Amino acid sequence: MQYKIKLTVTALLMLPAMVLQAASPQDFIASPNEPHGLVVTSVDREAANIYSVYAVAVDGQELARRENALWLKPGEHTIKAINKTTMNRNFVPGLRGDRSREAIEPLTLNVEAGKNYYVGLKADSGRRSDWKLVVWQVEEQ
Repeated sequence: MQYKIKLTVTALLMLPAMVLQAASPQDFIASPNEPHGLVVTSVDREAANIYSVYAVAVDGQELARRENALWLKPGEHTIKAINKTTMNRNFVPGLRGDRSREAIEPLTLNVEAGKNYYVGLKADSGRRSDWKLVVWQVEEQ
């Protein structure tokens, strides 16, 4: 009997944490079998000075890990990303040796179901203030 009471008390103490977790889901994430747009951030286009990035937040909510692709529900989303240290700095004019990752101005994107969006860092110069996230290709899924 004491075991059942202890188990019930433990479950009741965990309930607020479970409710809080359920109340704050990342509601912008879609599963692959729901209507969604796919945002891909892991493809380089060095000839165009576009480099892959890690998505680190969507709509102001930090992601649990750095992402290379996101299944997003349709609608307007703001994506925050950081540059990858693997970008070939020899191809970025004026940039030498600095390997730090920095947040880039977030990108606002209107996601439509059934489309793939390729997002990257456009770095035409060594001045980070000129770097920006761009959608460089959109295609049907």
